[in-house]
Amino acid sequence: MPRPSARPRTRSDVVSEMCAQIAGPAAAAAGPAIWAHISETTSDRVRGRALGLGMALFSCGQVVGVPLGGLLAGVAGWRSAFWALTVGTAAAVPLLLRQVGPAAGQGVPVGAVRGVLAAWRVPSLRDALLVNTAFHAANLGAYTFLGALLVDRFDLSVEALGLVGVLVGAGSVAGSLLGGRLGDRFRAAGRTDLPLLGLWGLLLAAGIAVAAKGPGLVVALAGITLWFVASGGFVTDQQTLAGTAAPELRATSSAWLTSTMYAGTGLGAWAVGAFTDVSAGFLAVGSGLALLAALGGLLLARGARAAVTPPAGRA
Repeated sequence: MPRPSARPRTRSDVVSEMCAQIAGPAAAAAGPAIWAHISETTSDRVRGRALGLGMALFSCGQVVGVPLGGLLAGVAGWRSAFWALTVGTAAAVPLLLRQVGPAAGQGVPVGAVRGVLAAWRVPSLRDALLVNTAFHAANLGAYTFLGALLVDRFDLSVEALGLVGVLVGAGSVAGSLLGGRLGDRFRAAGRTDLPLLGLWGLLLAAGIAVAAKGPGLVVALAGITLWFVASGGFVTDQQTLAGTAAPELRATSSAWLTSTMYAGTGLGAWAVGAFTDVSAGFLAVGSGLALLAALGGLLLARGARAAVTPPAGRA
């Protein structure tokens, strides 16, 4: 029996839902296209820094956009935030068209399904996608419950939780820039074995553990910042790998990184939610899967190093 307070659906509600169904897939498709474009238009020498800057600006957009949208909604109603997004996106379209230009001679590829799955046939990319799934099951799966954890541990207000989001964004920006710069330095020195992937996993495990069990709010916030430094560095390294391991599959590999990120997020959120004690779920699932991702990153680096090292005794 329907509740008396339920508001009947209007035509405006239906239109809004349809627009959301269109905007959601478009937003999901934009990320892989952007990372592939950055990879295609930058040289090997600065590719990591370019991707790191892109990731950092992405994080800045999240940090700035949420409070700005809230401010607009408070001043002019919730629809004003969506109108602002519409105007901003429309203004960016001419700039995007200048960047990409006309793509001559490109038609619908033959064997599209086979092409979509091609990344899984490249050993280094397949292993990276599996590591990516485990990492984000820990990273974003735990992040889903971060607000509940902080309220449970420190009884934070909604306003205080909003400020925690600034630390999340700042950590992501710092990690993205750091990961890109360090990755470029390693490649300039002849290192192509992704030595930092394992480190990002270890730092993620430490950050989640400190956020869940660290003594005092300040220590927990420091753990959250470390957590997202690791997240930003890892994502930048993974996108750099997608752009260099198989250049002909950059767009497809980037799309699979996004897809496995979402798959890992769902898996991790379900696993943390299965615990009655959110702090215990954080520690067991978040730190546990982060350590698994760290091991996978170390093995991935070892495999990449072996692939470029000639056997002993061979010239």
